[in-house]
Amino acid sequence: MDIRIESGERGLIKIEMEADGFLRYMVRSIVGILVDVGRGKYLLSELQGVMDAKDRRCGGITAPALGLFLKEVRYG
Repeated sequence: MDIRIESGERGLIKIEMEADGFLRYMVRSIVGILVDVGRGKYLLSELQGVMDAKDRRCGGITAPALGLFLKEVRYG
């Protein structure tokens, strides 16, 4: 539903994602491909093609869980 990316303190990058549900490793996969875009492996314009392929193997690395955490769960 939403993703926010901003520079954080000490060179860290803050990524916030909001959805009504996530699949296993989904956030780590999204972060991994964003890292690949930052490293020049993919162009930003290629991300839609990766998403449309609906094949996890077309994406980048799966980011390690280190540094990722669940901030909030809302029920409504």
